[in-house]
Amino acid sequence: MVIKLKEFRNAYGYSQQDLAEALGVSQSAVSRTEGVGAELTGPQIEKLCAKFGKDKVMKFVGDSDEQNIVEAAKRKGALGELSPLQVIRILQETIELQKKNLEAQQQIISSQSNLIEEYKKLVEDMKKEIHG
Repeated sequence: MVIKLKEFRNAYGYSQQDLAEALGVSQSAVSRTEGVGAELTGPQIEKLCAKFGKDKVMKFVGDSDEQNIVEAAKRKGALGELSPLQVIRILQETIELQKKNLEAQQQIISSQSNLIEEYKKLVEDMKKEIHG
């Protein structure tokens, strides 16, 4: 979800430090998030709602879309001479790479879980041998 973080903060007179404390991040992380128009996760939005009130926060929350991302990148000069369509394609490729990375991490976690189960069985077998 996209929240207009700076607009939210300014509308109610909150500092970046106030938001940082609510989110459990550093003030510089809030500054970077505001600067690039990055999205907050659902749990982060929930933290803001818990701290500042749902009605206040939700006035500044909207759905993310490709155009918002393109506009944020343009503000930061990250696009150079790329067209919005080129940026969208790059972002889509990035998403696909992130999905593959996530799948690989899930496979690693699964393998580690299997190893843990094998170690547990080995420990139980060794206990049986010791206590006979």
